[in-house]
Amino acid sequence: MLFLVSIKLRNKKLVYAGLIGASVSLLLFGIIVIVLLKQQSEYTKSLRAQYESRITVAEQQLKEQQAVSSKVVVATKELKAGSVISLSDLKLVHISKAGAPANTIPNPEDIVGKVIKIDVGKSTPIINSMVYANGATPKDLRSKEYNVLQLPTKLKTGDFVDVRIQFPNGQDYIVLSKKKVEDFADTTTWYDINESELLAMSSAIVDAYLQGAKLYAINYVDPYMQEKAIPNYPLNLQVIDLIQSDPNVLEKATQQLSRTAREVLNKNLSEMSNEDKMKVANGISQFQVAPESDVVNSDSNTGTNSIDPTVTSTSSSDNSNQSVEPTTDPMSQPDPSQESVPQNEIVTPIETPNDATSIDQKQQDVFEQPLVK
Repeated sequence: MLFLVSIKLRNKKLVYAGLIGASVSLLLFGIIVIVLLKQQSEYTKSLRAQYESRITVAEQQLKEQQAVSSKVVVATKELKAGSVISLSDLKLVHISKAGAPANTIPNPEDIVGKVIKIDVGKSTPIINSMVYANGATPKDLRSKEYNVLQLPTKLKTGDFVDVRIQFPNGQDYIVLSKKKVEDFADTTTWYDINESELLAMSSAIVDAYLQGAKLYAINYVDPYMQEKAIPNYPLNLQVIDLIQSDPNVLEKATQQLSRTAREVLNKNLSEMSNEDKMKVANGISQFQVAPESDVVNSDSNTGTNSIDPTVTSTSSSDNSNQSVEPTTDPMSQPDPSQESVPQNEIVTPIETPNDATSIDQKQQDVFEQPLVK
């Protein structure tokens, strides 16, 4: 019995010892865990404080940078003059205010759909003066082709031209101003014109036929930077009456000015005789057919000038054709004193019986006439 009791007491002591050891171990483990958690928390707080400090510094630097910088719209690729700008062609960047150009565009959407005036390279800032907006398409705008114009030799599709008319007396007017060549083939060109411009061209074509005038086109050097010229061609009076009765033409206020200018032109043309017009036409045609070096050959021995045979034959045939035409106007009869005048010479118009004062008055009427807008 005593043996069994001693065994039980020893087992109890072992159990108690184990429990005490386990408790101590758990206590030590708990203390270690608490210490580690506390250190981790402190490290996390320190790291967070560092990040917050860095973020604060970065935000401060960004504010300082934005305070001395500007938003600028730049091109994402090369843009050619005349290109319509899309949103993909632009991006927004920040640059220093000191290096930022004037009239910058802060929002890319402000210039979407506008036309660039000049060639622009990649990452080039775009300002307001480099673009322009195409206005709304007028209701009377039409595409019209013409094949009666003398065109520049280097003309190509997309060029901008002025269509002008030159009368035999030297007067020159602008019929169409800054028209874009929409298409071009041989001697035919296509333009987008409105009703007023269509009637102006019709009047100019009639003048070119009746008065022996020349219709021609002339290029703009830098069309996207140059301003549009002001048309000053005075329309035919009958055409003006049509414009005033046409509901498609809105700008009727300028028609009276055009009527006055047309009357001045008719007066000046009437003072130029048919004989003078014929001499000018013959002189211009002969000048275009044969160079001056081929028309007039200097005679080194006699010191006189001899006329090219081809030109002489041409002028003589013209004279023969003119002589067979019957006429009842004594003023149109050829003057014998003028038969010896070579036909290749461009004879200036015969002055009227009035003195130089009337000539000055005519010039004033021509060059100081009101312009048709």
